[in-house]
Amino acid sequence: MFDLIIRNAYLRKQDGIYDIGINKGKIFDISRKINDKGEIEIDANYNFVSPPFVDTHTHMDKSFTAIGERFPKYNDSSYIIDVPVSREKNISTGLEYFKNVTEEEIEKHILKHIYNQIINGTLFARTHVDIDNIAQIKSVTAALNVRNKVKNLFDFQIVAFAESGLLRDKESQKYVDMALKLGADLVGDLDPATVENNIEQSLDLIFEFAKKYDKDIDIHIMEPGTLGIYTIERLAKKIIDNNYYDRVTCSHAWSLGNAPVEWINNIIPILKKSKIKFVTCYTTTPYNFPLKMLIENEIPVACATDNVRDFWLIMGSGNPLQGLLIESQRLNMTSNNELDILWDTFTIQGAKILGITDIYGIEIGKNADLIIFDEPSPQWSIINQANKVYVIKNGKIIVENNNLLNEYKSLFNI
Repeated sequence: MFDLIIRNAYLRKQDGIYDIGINKGKIFDISRKINDKGEIEIDANYNFVSPPFVDTHTHMDKSFTAIGERFPKYNDSSYIIDVPVSREKNISTGLEYFKNVTEEEIEKHILKHIYNQIINGTLFARTHVDIDNIAQIKSVTAALNVRNKVKNLFDFQIVAFAESGLLRDKESQKYVDMALKLGADLVGDLDPATVENNIEQSLDLIFEFAKKYDKDIDIHIMEPGTLGIYTIERLAKKIIDNNYYDRVTCSHAWSLGNAPVEWINNIIPILKKSKIKFVTCYTTTPYNFPLKMLIENEIPVACATDNVRDFWLIMGSGNPLQGLLIESQRLNMTSNNELDILWDTFTIQGAKILGITDIYGIEIGKNADLIIFDEPSPQWSIINQANKVYVIKNGKIIVENNNLLNEYKSLFNI
């Protein structure tokens, strides 16, 4: 007898229909036909079953800050990538926002974000939370509190993110130190050249924090053109110098999208050697971002959400299927094989970025974290924006037909 059996499921890498047997929150059997019975049985009805989505780059402490009025708040101009004035405007808006917001209000934003992710099939994430001389550690404390509340439904990592710059806002350094002591999982900074104005000192400082507390690094590098390429190359060299292989994520890396192919080819060897990882976010991915080239060279690349309805970006939704549809158009990746590659970026590649491949995936012994769609393949799930018929966490149904089950709603004050 199994706790749960999912019958008549299509799996991504196998031909034919399979049953999945689950016991004690783990995948116990994957067979063409399980003859045993399940205490609960679900008929997938010849549709696709996938591991859950993994969202490797979010800003939960700011999510949904632009909602609540007839027109979106903070939305008087478009955010233009590669344009420093857009970045500086939003950093200033953030400082003003965090001056007045309470820790309890930040918790509400994080909970709303997580609820939205769960009903859309995301069960793992990484969030960058603001730390500076104004926000101090409010967002980190709020995120840690929420993580404890939702730990049985949703797993997320917390980046102590110095959004105003560790060097530019020197006071933020003590708050980053406090955040890492409290339990933040990674240290983050942004734009060593154009925010920090000193690539070498900026990178050395972030590695100093990381090594002091044995934490990984996730750094925003949004700098354009040759400057961005040079910064990424220096980051890779610092990884090697500090023996920090496989522990550093470069978020955005917009410069890779406007660099000649030969430039990227020139830095591929050092990127591979350093085992650096990349995250691109569907709201801002450059049209020529070399996603396929990086993956073909076995350099991990994940797609993520970034901001959701906030004062940086109004368009993020937290729905990975919508993100994958946008990314398929933005990158002109619409063939069956290319859509399959894209699916990886919000699942398997995301698990590599977060370092959870030991528990993640549809394999015997792995955690029974699954989504059952109403379409037969990843391709049709993206194209038709499939419903999440069931979302399963540790072998328990938590979402049915895109709705969180009532027994879990109290966690989110619903």
